[in-house]
Amino acid sequence: MHRSAILTASLLSIFGFLYVGCTQDFDQFEPVPTGGTGSSVSSSSGGEVGGMGGMGGAGGGTGGGAVSSSGTGGGMPECMNNNDCPNDSLCEDWSCTAGKCVSAQVPAGMPAGNQIPGNCRARICNAMGEDEIVDDPTDVPADDGNPCTDEVCNGGEPAHPNEPAGTDCMSGGDPGKCDGNGQCIKLECMADADCSGANAVCVNNLCVACDDGKMNGDETGVDCGGTHCKKCNGDACALAGDCGSNNCVDGVCCNMACTATCMACNVAGSVGTCSNLPAMQDDPLAQMACTGLQTCDGAGMCKLKNGSPCNANNACVSGKCGGNPKICQP
Repeated sequence: MHRSAILTASLLSIFGFLYVGCTQDFDQFEPVPTGGTGSSVSSSSGGEVGGMGGMGGAGGGTGGGAVSSSGTGGGMPECMNNNDCPNDSLCEDWSCTAGKCVSAQVPAGMPAGNQIPGNCRARICNAMGEDEIVDDPTDVPADDGNPCTDEVCNGGEPAHPNEPAGTDCMSGGDPGKCDGNGQCIKLECMADADCSGANAVCVNNLCVACDDGKMNGDETGVDCGGTHCKKCNGDACALAGDCGSNNCVDGVCCNMACTATCMACNVAGSVGTCSNLPAMQDDPLAQMACTGLQTCDGAGMCKLKNGSPCNANNACVSGKCGGNPKICQP
C-alpha cells in the first residue's frame, strides 16, 4: 500500500511537469496582432510585447519590459527638402515633392540666365534642358553716335554700316545729308542760285560744281561727266568743246592734244590717255603720217618696215639693216 502511494505521487508529479512545459512552449505559437493599431498582448513574464507596426504605420505601444519596433513606411524617402536634390541649372529647376526629387525644364527657346546686350547673340534653353548660344539679329549693338551709320547684326557680329547717300542727318545742329561714307554734310542750298562755280547746281541740297575738285552729284569723274559737266577723258566725243580737257582726239576725249607721230588716244587699255601706238602699226592720221614703207616701232618713233632699203640698223623697226643691197631684215 505504501509502495503504491509513492508510485502514484511520482506519476502525478511527472505529468504535472510535462503539462506546464507544454503550455509554456505552445505560447510561442500564439498569434501576435499586426496592423497600424499597435495593439499588444501579455507575455508569460507579466509584461507586454509591443505590436508590429503596420505597413506605413507607427510602431506598437510599449509595456513593462517591452521591446519597441517601428514600421518601415514603404522605404526611405529620396529627399526631405530641396537641398537633398541636384543643384538647379540655367534651364532646369529641381524640387523635393512628396519625398522625391522632381525636375522642371525651362521651355525651349526661352532666355537662359543673364544676357549680354548688343552682342547680336542670345543664351537660350534647348529641348534637352541645356543652355546654348545662338545668333540674335534683334540684339543690335548700341548706337555709335554717328547719324550716318546704322546699327545692325551681320552674321552674329555687331556692325555699323554707312547710311545711304542722301539720308537726312544733323550736322552741328544744322540739317544735313549723309554722303554715303559715314559723314553728315550740312545742307548747302535749296536752289541752284544758292551755289557758285562752273555750271553749279543744287543736288540733294548740296552744291555741285564742275570745278570744285570733287566727283559729286551725278558726275562720272572728278568735275566731269553727268548731266551738268563736260565729258571725261575716254568718253566718246565729236568736238573739243565736248570734253572737260578740251581735247577730242581719235574720237575720244583725251588728256592732251596728242598730235605727235605714232601717238594716239584710243590705244586699247589706255583710252583717254595719249599713248604710243603698238609696234608695226601705221599712223596715217598724224601731222607727219607714218605709213607706206614706214611704221611705228612701239616707242613713239616711225621707222622703216622690214624689206625697205636702209643704210643703218637704227633706221629699221627691227633694228637690223643688212644684205646687198641693204634692206631692213626681220
